[in-house]
Amino acid sequence: MGYLPQGNVTICTVIEEECTGNGALAAPLHTLLPSSSATQAKTAVIIPEPFPFIVTAQLGVLWFRAAITGKPCHVLQTSAGSNAIEGAYALYSALKVLEEKY
Repeated sequence: MGYLPQGNVTICTVIEEECTGNGALAAPLHTLLPSSSATQAKTAVIIPEPFPFIVTAQLGVLWFRAAITGKPCHVLQTSAGSNAIEGAYALYSALKVLEEKY
C-alpha cells in the first residue's frame, strides 16, 4: 500500500486473554507492548483476532475493586445509618446500565 508508520508497531499475541486475562495483564510487564511515553514516537499495537475483517476497537474487560462502606445503626433508628449491601446493589445496577449502553 505504500504507507510507512510514523512510530513503532508491535504485534502482541497472548494466551489467557479471554478466560483469566493473565496473558494480557502480563504483556506490558514484559515489554510486549510499546511504551506510551510522550517523549517517544507514536506507537501502535496489532492484536490478531480470529475475525475475517479488521476491527479497530473491541469490547474488553475492566477489572477493579470497589470499597463500599456503610454506617451501622440500631434497628430502631435505621435512618441514622446506611446499608453497604444496598450501596453495592446500587453500584451493580449502575454498571448494568453502562453494560447495556455500550
